Order: sequence, then structure tokens, then C-alpha cells
Amino acid sequence: MNQASSEKQSLKFKPPKQADAKLPSVTGAAYTPPWLGLLHTRRQVDIAGLMVVMTLLASSLVFFGVVAMMQVLLCVVAAMSAYLPAMLLMWIFHRRPQVDSVMHAITMAILLGLMMPINSFPWQHMLGGTLLGIFMPFVGRAHRIRMHPAVLAIIVTWALPLMLSNVHEQYTTRMLHSDSDAAVLRPDRVVWGDVRQAREQRSYQPWWLTGENPLVQSREHTIDADAIKRSDPHQTFIRDQKRLLRFPRNLANMMASGELPRIEELLLGCVPGMIGATSQGLIILLGLYLMYKRLSWWSIPVIIMLSAFLALMAMPIMTIHGETTVFWVLRYSPPAFGITYLGYFFLTSPMMLIAFILAPATCPLTSLGRLVYCILIGMLIVLIQWFVQIAELTLLSVLIAGVVSRMLDNLHFRPGR
Repeated sequence: MNQASSEKQSLKFKPPKQADAKLPSVTGAAYTPPWLGLLHTRRQVDIAGLMVVMTLLASSLVFFGVVAMMQVLLCVVAAMSAYLPAMLLMWIFHRRPQVDSVMHAITMAILLGLMMPINSFPWQHMLGGTLLGIFMPFVGRAHRIRMHPAVLAIIVTWALPLMLSNVHEQYTTRMLHSDSDAAVLRPDRVVWGDVRQAREQRSYQPWWLTGENPLVQSREHTIDADAIKRSDPHQTFIRDQKRLLRFPRNLANMMASGELPRIEELLLGCVPGMIGATSQGLIILLGLYLMYKRLSWWSIPVIIMLSAFLALMAMPIMTIHGETTVFWVLRYSPPAFGITYLGYFFLTSPMMLIAFILAPATCPLTSLGRLVYCILIGMLIVLIQWFVQIAELTLLSVLIAGVVSRMLDNLHFRPGR
């Protein structure tokens, strides 16, 4: 009996100590997004996120100059001034360890500044950064409430006043939501120009030809102006999205007159809007980088855009022939109009930013949960843009999906049922 028991004990597997030393520590993995497990350490995830936001910051510096850098820096200072004391108080009274690193907090503060428009006020950046610093110890990637803290801060600071007030009557809303001061730097004044010194007349030419604007007859004024006023493409398209379906010829007229920017301008980013999210092409490239680093999946943007497309096809629209849906309007329209309309619908909204950058940060653990999560985001983007028609509130889709993200972790594919 003693010999048999000794043989059984010898058959037990004893992992070598050297192999254990090569594995990433559980402490480091606890700070990573929940779906990564032990694949990445906290520092690797934070460095990848910081590289993404710094690239977006460089893009904003090109088209909006030093003013964009000052606005982002104001957000960072306000956020860290609130975040560090909040973490210290939590440690003193609750002995709660720090869940998020300081690098992650700086990344969220930069992202918040990049999601603000260029014509926003300094108090909005200070208020948004302060709220972000207060929210970060309680919500985020590794907290029980898996909401995006930067999106929550910008909703409370920027979008919520727009929703609670009347856009056409309230003076406050006109000040917050007006795009009359929206401008971008001229091609020969990028980086170092002052975006606040814009021409009086709004330019409708391609960005690369704005140095020869026939609307400005004063040669001296043309030389002194660093920036050009342009229409915000998202607000312009939201305002006319239903009218363009009723009168398809208006889309060609708006493109020819320059009221809507060209597709290549949207991909390049030389249009007003969120200072770090105007370049749709750069956002797509950064999303592919996150997929390469295994911090995101290709299925997230695909499912979000597919569900948004299907939801858009079901939206009601009143035409001269009666009430119908967008699907039937595009079905009997020329293919060129349908493709162009869909291109502007996807590229003028923050859908690329949501699908490639924001949504992976609060994604559920399971594959079925991610499917429901992405479908919910895609449908909410279309519903908000179609019925509410406030550009900034499209970010609310990420916030609502983040609330139910942890509950979606319980969804699994069960074969045979």
C-alpha cells in the first residue's frame, strides 16, 4: 500500500518554478480590459492607448493649431487636479487600492479634450476635466460600472445641456450649439496659425484651394487671416438628412456648392467638428492598430456599422408620395445617390470614432455579449441622429451600452439549445 501511494504521489504534476516566473502577474493583468486576461500587462495597454490619443492630438494640431493643444492641456490639468485628490481620499477613508494608473487617467483626459469642438469655451474644458477626474475612480474599464469615463464627462458637460433646453429658443443652447465660429486653419498656416482669426465670409471651396477664395476681395484681409470659416459637416447633414431623401437633387447641389465637404476632406480631417475626431481615415487606421495589438476585434466596427445600416433602412420618412422608409427611398433612387448618401451618413457622424476607438474600451467578455453590445450601439446611433438630431448626443450610445456591458457578460452561446 505504501508503494502504491508513493507511485500516485510521484505521478502528480508539479509545475516548474521557472515557468511560473515567465507568466505575467495577475496584479498587472487586473488593470487591463477584462477580455484580455493575461495577454497584456497594464503598462502595455496604457502605452497603446496613449499612442492612439497622441496621434489624434497631432492631427488636431495640424488643422486647429496651438488653440487645440491649449484646450486639451486645460482638460488634462483639470482632470488630474480632481483625480489625484479623489484617489487620495479613497485611500484614506476606504483603503481602496488604485485601480487605474495615472497614465490611463492622462489618456482619458486627452481623449476628453479631443472630443470637444474647437469653438467651445474654456469653462467647458475645466468642468469636463473636473468631472472626468471625479468619475474615473468609480467608472471605467476595470470597475463594476463599465461606462466610458470620457464619454460620461462630455455628455454631462456638453451634450446634456443641449438635450434639456430648446435649440431654437434658448440663448444658452445657441451659444453651445452654434457653428458660426467653426473654422480650420488654411493650408499655408497649419500648426502655427491661430484658428480664432478666421475670415468673415464662410468658405465653400475645397480646403486645399482656400488660399484663393473669390468671396474675399480684400487681398490684405486674405493674407492676414489664419483660418477659414466652414460649416460643421455633421450638423449640416443632420439638419438636412430627411430633406435630402425627399429631394435627392439637393445632395448634388450641396456638394457642388461646397456646403457639404468632399469625401476626401472628411477622410483627411480638414473640417470643423471634434478637434481630434475629424480625420475619419486616421481613426480607421488607429482602429486597425488596436486590432493588431489585440486590444480590439474586427467584428466590433463591422457589427456596429452593419446594425446601423439596417436600422437606417427601417427609419420612417415622409415623401411627396406618402410615408415610407429609407430603404424604399434608396431602392428607387439612382445607385450613385444611395452610395453618396450612406457615405455622408457614416463619415459625418462620430460613428467611426465610436466603432474603432470608444466601443472596444467597454466591450463585454463573451462573444454573444459583444454581438448584442455592438448591435445596441449601432441602433442607438441611428435613432439618436434620426429623431433627436443633436450631433453630440450620438456619443450617448456608448454610454448606454456601457451600462449593460457587465450584464451582457452572462450571455453565452449554448450548443444544442
